[in-house]
Amino acid sequence: MALINSQAIPEGGLIAVKSTLSSTTNTFNNGGNEFILIDNSSEATVVITVTAVTTSVESPLYGDLEKSNATLSIAPGETGTIGTFPVSAYNGDDGIVSFTLTAITGIKIAILYLA
Repeated sequence: MALINSQAIPEGGLIAVKSTLSSTTNTFNNGGNEFILIDNSSEATVVITVTAVTTSVESPLYGDLEKSNATLSIAPGETGTIGTFPVSAYNGDDGIVSFTLTAITGIKIAILYLA
């Protein structure tokens, strides 16, 4: 498992540095504005799952609410994005979000946010 650094997208733009992964489970620091860019150059569909740590909330206005993990399937040769991730739903006590991929061969990712 690796902690992946986020990259800011400034007004002038950014050529994102996409990383290969050494593990199917990874993490990043989340301020609530981050999203994940995933390039799939493999020959199989890959699913990314971002784990929600708060899965239910009792609201006086709406009653019991359920929060699911965020998931995205990326077909071979496609690029996808997933996020943003509300801090109250996805951050652990350390401010870190965890995500898993069904495979890492042929996958490159970048964690991005607007500056």
